[in-house]
Amino acid sequence: MGDLQTLLERFEDLRGKEEAQKASEHLISGRFTLRDLRTQLDSLGQMGSLSKLMSFFPGLGPAKIDDSKLNETQVQLRKFRTMLDSMTSAELDDANIIKSERAHRIARGSGHKPPEVRALLRYYETTKKAAHGITSNRRLRRQIERQMSQGGTPPHS
Repeated sequence: MGDLQTLLERFEDLRGKEEAQKASEHLISGRFTLRDLRTQLDSLGQMGSLSKLMSFFPGLGPAKIDDSKLNETQVQLRKFRTMLDSMTSAELDDANIIKSERAHRIARGSGHKPPEVRALLRYYETTKKAAHGITSNRRLRRQIERQMSQGGTPPHS
């Protein structure tokens, strides 16, 4: 059985309370940017391997997920971080400005191909929509905001 509280505390320790709260506020307000995604990916990288992280989630221990899938995902996330590091501040703050020419430049700068940059942008949009879905639940949103105003971590149940 996993321990989400420990995972959240570890995440908060790595990022610092202030930065964790800022990221949560961006998520709740719908202002989630590529810069926020990069910060999340950096934090995930600092927390260890994906198989270790999965062990924190109830029912998702290492035996439940194929090692090859975890390794593939870990490689993909590293590629995404490299591409994000090749973006300008304007691109990190507004993904809508990334059109074909910028995608090609990001791909060249990161040593990847333009379809991989498009895959990153799809991943970002999916993550943003998932976050919006969570925060559009009024009850959950109020609970998160209450928890943040008290200086704690967002609910984990």
